[in-house]
Amino acid sequence: MRLRGKPRQGARRKPRTTAAVAATLALGALAAAWAAASPGCASSTTRTARFVPPRADAASSDAPTGIGFTSVRWFVGAAPEARAAALDRIVDEGIAEAVESDLADNGFLLLRVDRARLGEVRAALGDSPYARSTLLGQPLEWTDLATAPVRAGTVLFVAGRPRESAECILRLAFRGWCFPTVEAAAARVEFRLGEDESKVAAVTIDPSLARPRRADLPDGRAVIELGSDEVLVVAARPAAPPPAEEKGPETPLPPTVAALLLDRSPFPDRVTVLVVVPSVADILPEPRAASR
Repeated sequence: MRLRGKPRQGARRKPRTTAAVAATLALGALAAAWAAASPGCASSTTRTARFVPPRADAASSDAPTGIGFTSVRWFVGAAPEARAAALDRIVDEGIAEAVESDLADNGFLLLRVDRARLGEVRAALGDSPYARSTLLGQPLEWTDLATAPVRAGTVLFVAGRPRESAECILRLAFRGWCFPTVEAAAARVEFRLGEDESKVAAVTIDPSLARPRRADLPDGRAVIELGSDEVLVVAARPAAPPPAEEKGPETPLPPTVAALLLDRSPFPDRVTVLVVVPSVADILPEPRAASR
């Protein structure tokens, strides 16, 4: 008697279809992947794939690292006479080179300094008890380096002329990028002075009559190119005191835009000096041997 449900000995099994074979292979691959991802559940005979490091001469698709800018803040003595004398001495002795730009009309002094002599500039300014660094990368959009609120009715020098300001926020914005040249790597630095109105001057339903909230200041642009071994120092030039032979009560001069932005710091009796440091160490790839 033959039992039901058991195939007869020597009986042929039905061939599996192509879809069934594909499903079986897929389930097997999924089980192998799960076992490889769960080492605690896999048996001791499970083999894992061996990592093969790339060849040393293989080209890498990753972007080079270490390229960009760093903003450093020094906090130096605020005495205007001593600070003005120190800045003049730095330029006269050749420690740094003064960069001509329109920002000078707004009270800024830009110094191009060899990286190796940056410590001499800091020492000449009276040193700084603390330096704060901020990594900027390569900002293609405008990034604020310094801001300062201004009250309505404040008189300040803008582009060399006194002006009564509305309530606003002054901004010193920066952008820059590094690029290779024929000789070596270099960096392009751009500055922009602007002001943001703190309050809406008027309400109108006509968009053509709306005043823009952000406006550029006159003589508020500068473009500088730095070498791979150069940094840029940004300081506010102290206002020159009136001549001693003049008679009458001494009247303080209105502050410049640079003074409002930089003559302030977390430390008493100290002002801020900005240092823009480019990093272009890895921008130029190492020369590769020509393939035969």
